[in-house]
Amino acid sequence: MLEAGDKVSCWIGDVFPAREVIESLWSDHFILRYSLEVQNASADFNIVSQSVSPLAVEKGIMTMMLLPIGETRKNVSGRLLQRLFSELERHRKVRMIGAFNEAMDRGILAFANTVGIGIVPIQELRIFLCLLSAFPISFGFRHLPHNPTVKHVLGGIIGFWYGLYVFGDVIYHSTFSAMVAYLIMCAMDAKKGMMHKAVFIWSMLYLSVGQAWRVYLHFYSEELQTDFSGAQMLITIKLTTLAFDYYDGTRLLLGDEKLTPHQKKMNVVSFPSFIEFWGYIYHYNGFMAGPIFNFKEYREYTNMQMFQSVGGVIPQNYSRAWRRLFDSLFLVIFVVLSQVIPVTFMSTPEWDNLNFFYRYGYMWLSTSLTRTPYYFAWVSSEAACIMSGYAFSGKDEKGNNTWERAQAVHILDFELAQNFREASESWNIRTDRWLKHYVYERVRSNGVFLTFLTSSVWHGFFPGYYLSFMSCAPTIIAMRIIRRNLRSKFMREDGTPLPSKKYYDMVCFLGTTVVMNFYFCTFKLAQLDYSLHVWTSLYFCGHILTLSALLLALVVGPPRRSRQNPTDTPAKIRKD
Repeated sequence: MLEAGDKVSCWIGDVFPAREVIESLWSDHFILRYSLEVQNASADFNIVSQSVSPLAVEKGIMTMMLLPIGETRKNVSGRLLQRLFSELERHRKVRMIGAFNEAMDRGILAFANTVGIGIVPIQELRIFLCLLSAFPISFGFRHLPHNPTVKHVLGGIIGFWYGLYVFGDVIYHSTFSAMVAYLIMCAMDAKKGMMHKAVFIWSMLYLSVGQAWRVYLHFYSEELQTDFSGAQMLITIKLTTLAFDYYDGTRLLLGDEKLTPHQKKMNVVSFPSFIEFWGYIYHYNGFMAGPIFNFKEYREYTNMQMFQSVGGVIPQNYSRAWRRLFDSLFLVIFVVLSQVIPVTFMSTPEWDNLNFFYRYGYMWLSTSLTRTPYYFAWVSSEAACIMSGYAFSGKDEKGNNTWERAQAVHILDFELAQNFREASESWNIRTDRWLKHYVYERVRSNGVFLTFLTSSVWHGFFPGYYLSFMSCAPTIIAMRIIRRNLRSKFMREDGTPLPSKKYYDMVCFLGTTVVMNFYFCTFKLAQLDYSLHVWTSLYFCGHILTLSALLLALVVGPPRRSRQNPTDTPAKIRKD
């Protein structure tokens, strides 16, 4: 057994695989702070307890401090250190792409340390590099010859390399699941109405196994693996939408008149070739973080049919693309802050020593900051899609070109939402549309339940996720009642707002952000014990606030409808 404060040194031949191992330990058991020298060096592992503040380390050799989470430990088992050494040896022997990836890592780490973002984990830095590199690649992509095959092959190769660089050999999970889905679509007759269901079941089942394995590794295993679930989640949406859209195209050819407007718009009549399929699944625009495009949109982009309304060429859009790129770079500041103010601090003993208002303020701020990596990823991906022309969405009423196709989030609308419905409509827009058009609208009964179930399985199986989901569902119902009963008190009979309506809006915003961040802090905490510990330390304030507002609305009661006199028209009668 190693006592607190003991130091153990070992020789590390390659510091970058070591960093991967250390970060996986950080996410699994400990909070880590360290610095790296871009050379071979020995490493001192300082095992301590009763501390959670970041460790300031002078430049030099790699130094790691292990800070136990959740409880004070005066003895730390040597099993963890032995596990670290074995993983270091394994990473020295196993290399996916060899020296090129190592050079990429060295470069991005040197850049990150220079600009002050060196505390961001290496896998996030790799994603950062891939997302930003997509912007200049898109500039070249828009000037490629109008040859769809070239675009399929080149876009697919770049996206697949992104996957290899960020996720390593586990990217082959996406390849295997995609190939099986493609074989299902080839082998089964879409006219019989089972092909799309088989692809959906296969894709969700494979994703579910991966999500369950991720939970098992987190709680019960000593094995370390790179988390590839994010990319697999996006590929699952691509595979299922393609299968359903091809089924809708078959229905259209058979004269089915029951297709919805979305199904008529996105149906795929001709089955994609393997090259088209490869390019669609691995296209670099959207592979790392979305947005997810339907196959018909991808096909029309590569064969230039998307631009027929503007003369068959990609319109000039450089200023908007650069503006969105600068927006994403501004968000990097908040991404770094999310590492400085981590959610994991809430699972430490020091958290319990803080007063209620400090605890809630820290929870609100750290939970809000956890969304900024998603904002950066979505906005930078949108910038690349605009530059390549992929985001072109036609013309507006005034005849101006619009570039809304790649929007995945409305940041201000989400952060300033006055209720959960407004927030959900502004977050992860493409995934929300997938659930709406390919789950909710496709089932004959229990649509809400099955949509909720699909969303839950798609996200994963950590208990913290389900605490959020189970809290949100009744809260949305409660907010509808609150809005119906209270909002009318701040409106005139003709539907115009009273001067006091602005105070009602302010209270709704504050209530929504208080409750929403309280619920979703468990998404990052993930574990049941940590999540319940934080909620208990905050006295379940989100649930209590929602229940109190609901009781007030029930006491006030629903608005009274004015009696209709013979001279009134239906338009004069205001309905909430």
